[in-house]
Amino acid sequence: MKLGLLCGLLFIALGDGSGSSCQMDMYTHSKDLCDSFKEKKSLQLKYSTGDEVSCGDKIELAVSDEEPVLVRYQGEEKAKYYTLLMVDPDAPSAESPSSRYWLHWLVTNIDGEDLLHSESETIAGYHKPSPPPGTGVHRYQFFLFGHNDKIDVPVSDPEDKRGCFCVIGFVERYHLADPELGSKLVAATQFLAEG
Repeated sequence: MKLGLLCGLLFIALGDGSGSSCQMDMYTHSKDLCDSFKEKKSLQLKYSTGDEVSCGDKIELAVSDEEPVLVRYQGEEKAKYYTLLMVDPDAPSAESPSSRYWLHWLVTNIDGEDLLHSESETIAGYHKPSPPPGTGVHRYQFFLFGHNDKIDVPVSDPEDKRGCFCVIGFVERYHLADPELGSKLVAATQFLAEG
């Protein structure tokens, strides 16, 4: 499946006209995964600091030192499984993103009963945002995919494999945006942080 077609499918999956919007195209680059997304259901994030992070918020790095204690979106289905992906498309800098899509967190087979506190499989443990000083604002993007069946992803968490994570390849390999299989991108959000 070609990049444009996949992004088109992901856009269709989110373009439900619900009125909830999140501009994922702040500080865009033409090769971003979802530059063309305008409307989407937004994930709700809450950190142990008590901070609730909304889409587009610029936060202090200390807020995101630990993984969120709450990840939610309106529309959760108990009968589905979810995959949560967190990436930095601006690594190591927005001007020169040679490690674009730095993988910060990947959790699969999250039971729809409770997105964060359910039985799930952590493929890549939470890596707190840590943009190098002087590299400008970084976007930390979260994508939530819903799917009917569990997916079998090998656990692979070496630090040297987090840079240049192939989001499109991962989505294609595990059929996370395949409406025929009942899978689609259901929600997304991002926050901004600077080193």
